Order: sequence, then structure tokens, then C-alpha cells
Amino acid sequence: MGNLPCVGEKDEAWKQQNKEMEANPAYQFVNLTKGGSLIEAYNKEGPQQVVQIARNEMAAFLYDVDGKTHRITESEFLRWKWKCSQKASGSDKTETISDQKLKAAHVEDYFHKFTPHDACWDLDKRGGVGETPFHLLFLMDSPVHFEVAKILLMLYPNLALDVYEGEEYYGESALHIAIVVGDFELVQLLVEAGADVNQRATGRFFLPEDQKKGYTGHTNYEGYAYYGEYPLAFAACLGRTEIYDYLLEHGAHPDLQDVFGNTVLHMVVISNQSKQMQQRRSRGRICEMYRYALHHHKIRASTCVKNNDKLAPLALACKLGRYSIFKEMMDLDSIEFWRFSTTLCSAHPLHTLDTIAPDGSTNKNSALMIIVNGDKEDHLEMLEGGVMRQLLIEKWKTFAKKQFMLRLVFAVTHIVMFSICVYTRPMGSRLLEYRGSVDAVRYTCEIMVTLNCLVKVLYEVTEIFRQGIHTFINICSHAPAQTVYLISCLLLLACLPLRLSRLHAVEDILVILAAPCVWSSLLFFARGYSLTGPFVTMIYKMIVGDLFRFGIIYVIFLAAFTQVFFFLFHDVKVEENTDLDKFSTFPEAILKIYQMSFGEFKYDVFNLSHYAPLTKIIFGLFLILVPILLLNMLIAMMGNTHLKIISKSTKEWWKQWAKIVVVLESGISKKKLLQYQKAYSVTLAASSEQRALVVISLCSKSKAKKRKEAVFRWKALSREIIYQLHHSNLQRQQFVLKESLRKGRLLDEENHTMLTSTVTELAWVKDIDLTKGHSFVTDKDSVHSYSPCDLSPSFLRSPAHAVNGSPIKTYIATHLEDSNPHEVTGKAPSTPKKRRRRIVHNKVYPLITTEKEVVMNASDTLQSFVLDDSESDVWDRISFDDQLSEEEKMQITNKDSSQPQGSVADDRV
Repeated sequence: MGNLPCVGEKDEAWKQQNKEMEANPAYQFVNLTKGGSLIEAYNKEGPQQVVQIARNEMAAFLYDVDGKTHRITESEFLRWKWKCSQKASGSDKTETISDQKLKAAHVEDYFHKFTPHDACWDLDKRGGVGETPFHLLFLMDSPVHFEVAKILLMLYPNLALDVYEGEEYYGESALHIAIVVGDFELVQLLVEAGADVNQRATGRFFLPEDQKKGYTGHTNYEGYAYYGEYPLAFAACLGRTEIYDYLLEHGAHPDLQDVFGNTVLHMVVISNQSKQMQQRRSRGRICEMYRYALHHHKIRASTCVKNNDKLAPLALACKLGRYSIFKEMMDLDSIEFWRFSTTLCSAHPLHTLDTIAPDGSTNKNSALMIIVNGDKEDHLEMLEGGVMRQLLIEKWKTFAKKQFMLRLVFAVTHIVMFSICVYTRPMGSRLLEYRGSVDAVRYTCEIMVTLNCLVKVLYEVTEIFRQGIHTFINICSHAPAQTVYLISCLLLLACLPLRLSRLHAVEDILVILAAPCVWSSLLFFARGYSLTGPFVTMIYKMIVGDLFRFGIIYVIFLAAFTQVFFFLFHDVKVEENTDLDKFSTFPEAILKIYQMSFGEFKYDVFNLSHYAPLTKIIFGLFLILVPILLLNMLIAMMGNTHLKIISKSTKEWWKQWAKIVVVLESGISKKKLLQYQKAYSVTLAASSEQRALVVISLCSKSKAKKRKEAVFRWKALSREIIYQLHHSNLQRQQFVLKESLRKGRLLDEENHTMLTSTVTELAWVKDIDLTKGHSFVTDKDSVHSYSPCDLSPSFLRSPAHAVNGSPIKTYIATHLEDSNPHEVTGKAPSTPKKRRRRIVHNKVYPLITTEKEVVMNASDTLQSFVLDDSESDVWDRISFDDQLSEEEKMQITNKDSSQPQGSVADDRV
């Protein structure tokens, strides 16, 4: 791990290691080719020879022959780095340098800052990147190397304290490598030997890719080996739950922050461990590392810690577009109020979700704001349903709808008055003249339009001072139409001084430019409706994406052919030929070529050029490249954009609607926003100001069903442990439970006990009444030959009815000890209330028959149960009864038969 060069990065560290392999004596014990004297000694002569080499030859490389530690100071570290730089540059100078000069010349790196630490291996006798042979033993990842490492750790326990000292892998210890390898035994040995469980690996190799050349302030957190520096974060990112537990028990803490401020929960989000584990497992039931760290029995990780970008784990998941883990985080952060069957009422805290901060300001790092600004498809999924959609709906009902309608009325009024000003506007110097009622109406409308523009501009200026320029720019990016409308207001306000200074021509130009900008403001309101919203989104995306890319290429071709035709028709004088005159100046030539791009040209004009044949050839090339190729490419790109948006038009519209809500919210004062937030949320505690959103949702499974499945799997696990203990030859060794992939038989004609037990378990999980198991028998007259149950005529006839019209239930009580079951007839209920269904314990007895057809029908039903259970995991594939001895089966059967009759399935949970 610590010696592999990164893709796209300079490989000086790798070159330095390979360069020193032959000359550096540290590599004689273990090298990068999985060789060395220690490995050869172990393979040829065994552990004793390894111990002899370690004591006789390796002791000279340690600070102390007995393996005692030495504290490396900053002066020693800087001097070692200076020696390494001299060696890397090929300098043979033996001059010395004082400690003062070394400290003065040293520039501390932002990421790996030196702190004095203990070491066992001499710093001046290490490898090319500051490693020791002990590190290489873990790095080679082979059983022989691990055994040699255990021997060295037994002789010199303080080797566990050594870390990489080179800049590339600075801080990496053997504990980090053991966690990556996944060897729990090695981790235990290292921690027991004194390895630091909070050692930070801050070398360049462990940084995100965009930070390896230097700190840039912000990062996308994407890196090949960015695991959060701490060993505990390494274990969490790689899903090593057993190692995670062990490190917590020995002093590690999940809320320790790395150089970017990320904790264990942040790192699980960055590594997206849930998605990786989902790819590893085939049955969908996975161990979520985020849930594991958040609900750990010893130390629970905190969800409130923010990193250097002011992002909590939930906000970070939104920024990176981790939809799968985002849903899980929303469920884990919720507070359950009540549950009825599959209906759940829960509260979701708003401090990380809502764009309204506790003080009423705009929370730029909230989940909703980040999702609205996101451009990934997962961001659309986050708005598709659930809590985020409910939050938007509540905001819309509380204040956004009212603000939306007020702005719409204001915009329509402004457009109407502006249109009256344009249609009644005179030309020239008569703008200040009064000609009657028409001018009176025009003056009134111009005054109203000017006041509206002034109010709009002053309002936006106050918003800039209140929220900041960055927030204002962000809001403008959400509403391009509103931004264009603001530009029109500025243009119309600029007409006022021009009118007074009688610059009517300039005023006319500004009014002409402002007219389309005023009308484009209606696009903002068109986005608020599902009928027109997706089409407005298409226009925005086509302008920003397709037209922008097309424009860059088109300008290149336009400029090239404009020069060619301008030169070909230069100084050509023909009377009364207006088309030819259009090539006389360069601006006119550009407009003419632009017109020719759409097929507007006269072929006869080309005969008047200086080189008529060449002109026609170039014109043919122009037709192929521009009208045929480029324009059709533009149409294809727009069609592709239309297809993408229309395929997810609902999601896109939800996102545009969310942007409208955010824009409308930005125009409300802090005090009113807090009042609105209190209207659509609840207080979590009487003494707390924390608000939460109440959401009523449907769950896929009820709590009772989850409890049944949990009990069933615990029973399966206990039986698997018993089975593995019976079939293992353990004497004094530690028992390790292995994953079993044994598949049981669904049908066994020789031993029907297995089928009975399996059907019983499945019926209990599915809550199925198998007292109606006689329905598997096609001939009801022959049921008595298959079952010891009493099938008297009173049982087969239609049930009696009570006074209220409901049938009186009849139960068949059966005992394994008593072969003469008796009929129990229920009494009519005193009230018309529905009775609770009772399930007889021995509910599969009619299935135990000697006829092959009946057993086959039961087997088909059982198989359908297994295929329908899409949520079952590896334990559902285990069948235990076929592997148990006859004595164990009898014990289980006697235990089951001793339970009381008529027990309800829910009472087992």
C-alpha cells in the first residue's frame, strides 16, 4: 500500500526506493521483491534462524540493542530530511549544517506537520522513504511475511511505534497496513505491543487527488487512498467492523478530525461504504457502516461535527451526491413518534436540512440548499420524495405560494404598464411634449414603471448587504429570468437622465434592449407549473450547454470564411449590385456569411469575384461544414438534451420548483422566516429551540414482522453455531464462526420431519394459518387417512352462525402425546366484535402424509414462500434439520410439543 505510486503523480518516492534497494543495508532483511535474509531464513531453517538474525544482525540498526525507544526531535528529523535531499540530488558533499540554519530553511507543510515521537529503528538506517523492514513485512501481504513480523514483534515490541518518515507516506504505521490487509490478529498484536491507535497518516499518498500538489482551500475529497488518516477511519472506510470495535476499546475515538476536519462518519460518506458493500453482497441485506458507527454500543459517533467546509455528514452526502447513504442517514436521524402497522410518524431535525438557520439567516450549507445547487442525477433523486419533498411542500403552503402570486401580479402589472409606454411612445424630440390624454396615460405609466424599477433595485441592494455578495450571486444563478428582469430595471432607470439630457437616440436603444428583458421575467413564473416548467428548463440548459458549445465552434468557422470571402470580393466594383457591396467591409461580410449559413445567398454573385472557380469551391466547402454539419449537430445536441430532460421531467420540475422556493425565501426578512418555520415545524423539547419537521410515511415492513424475522434469524444463527461446534475438531483453539452456504432440501420423502420443521418456521415468519392445511388434499373424503385429526361430519358441514350472523369458529386441538384429538366448539360472542385469530401449534400435521402428490403440493407452496422473500439473506439459505442427529431432532420436537396450545404467533416475539 505505502509503496505504490499514484496515477498521474510524480514517482520520486518509488524511484528512490528502487534506487536504494541495492545499496541500502536496510533492504537486506526484507525487500520489495518479497525476498530478504529474514524470509529466506524462515523458509529454509524456520523461526529459530529468524530469531538469530534478528538478535545478531538487526540489533545494530536499532537505537538500542534491547529494543528500547528513542525520541526523535525536530532537529534530528530536519537533519535526516536534509541528508535524504542531498542523497536524492546525487551530491557527495560531506559538509555539515547547523540546526539553526536547518530550522530557518525549513518550511512546514500544511498537511504533515512534525511532532516529536518515539521510534525503535534508527532514523539514519531506514529505507528510501523512511520505512523499516518491519513495515515491508506487513506491506508484502503474505503468510510468511506475517509470521516473520510476529517473531520480530515478540523480540522487539517497540517496532510497532515506528512510522514512515518520508514525505510521501509520512505517518503511516504498521497498524494502518494491517487494517488495510484486514488481519485482525495482527492488529491485536500491534495494539498490545503499544502501537498508537490515533496515529495519523498524513503523507501525500493519503491525500485527495486535487490536494497532492498543494493545499487549495477546497477539495472534492476524491482520492485513491484517502481514508481519513486515523486507523479507526481506515477500519470504517474498509468496513472492518471487528477491527473497529477493537480500536474503540483501546482508546480510539470516532469524532477525531483529520486535516480536512472529517470524522469517521464523514469518511464513511466519502468512501460510500454502503454502496461498496452492496456490490459485494448478492442478496441486498448489507451491514451499513454508517449505522454501525452511529449506534455503536461503546462510543457513538456524532452527526453534529462539521468539517472545514462547514459540512455535517448529512450535508456532505448531499454535496457528493450519495443518495443511497443519504436515505439511510435520514432514517437514522429521525425521531419516531408513533407507528401503526406500516404507517410511521417521525420527526426530522431541521438544523441540517432547512435553508433557514436558527437565527433566521440563510443556511448555505443546509441539505436543501446543497441539493438545489447540485448537478448530479442523485440530487434529483433526493428531491423526488420523502422528507425533502415534504419540507418543500410545507414551505410552499406556509409562505412561498403567497409570495409567488404577489410577484406574479406585480410582474404582470409592470409588463402591462411598460407595454403602454412603448406603444404610446413618440419618436424624436417629442418625448417631453404633451399632446393630450394619450401623453397623460404615457406619463403616468412611465412614472409607475420607473418607481417599480427603483423599488426593485433598492430591494436587491439591501439584499446584497444583508446576505452578502456570494449569496446574492447564488440566488441569481437559481433564477436567470429574475436576473434578466433586474437588468431591464437598470436599463430603464438609466433612461431617466438620458431623457433629461435629451439624448433620445441613446434612450431609444436602452428601451429596445429592455423590452425583451422585461417579458422574459415571465419565464420565472412558468417554471412553477408542471405544464411549462420542464420546457423552461430545456431552454436554460440548451442556452448554457448546447448553444454555448455550438457558438464557440461556429465563431471559428464564421471568422475563417469571412476573411476568405472578404478577400475574394475585395475591390470588386459593380454598379447597382447591392449583394456584392455587402462584402466591401468586414462587418458587412460577417453579416452576409451569417446569412449564408441559413441558405440565403445568390449564386450569380460568385462569378464576379477575383477567382470565380476558387470561390465556388470554397463556397461548397462552406455549405458542407456550416449549414449541413454544424447546424445538424446543433439540432442533434438539442434533441439529446430534450430527450434527457423529458425522460426525467418530473424530477427536473421538482428541482426547478425547489429553486423558486429558495428564491422566494431569500426575499423575506429573518424575523418573518423564523415565524414561518415555527408554523411548519415542531419543537423537539420544551427547553430546546431545535425545530423538527413531522412526516407521516409508509414503511415496507411492520415492526412485528421485523421482530419475527429477527427472532427467526437468531434461531438460525444459534443452530448454525451448534452445527459448526459439532463438526469442528476444536480442542483448545479459539472457535471462529464461518459463513455457511449449505442449502437444505425442500423435499425429502424418506424423512418428512425436515419438511414439517421448515414449513413451520416459514409459516411462523409469514404469519400464515396452516390449520387449513387440509386444503392441500384434493379428496376431502380421504383426509382421515392422512391425518389423525377428527374429521367428523360436524367438522365438514357448514359452520353454525351466531345471533349476530357471524359464524361460530371451530378449532381442532391436537396433541403429539394424545392420538385422539377432540372437537372444541366455540361459543357465540356476546358482541359483534371480531375475534382475534388463534393459531394451533401443530398446524402442519395434515401435511405429513404418505401420498407423493400431497407432499409435492406442499413443496410447491414452500418454494413459493422462499422465492417471494426478496429480503432474505444468507441465513435464509441454511437448513439445519437435515444435518442434525436423530437425538437432537427428538429434543427439539419434544421442546416444541411442550408449548401450550392455541398460542398466538405474536406472543413468541
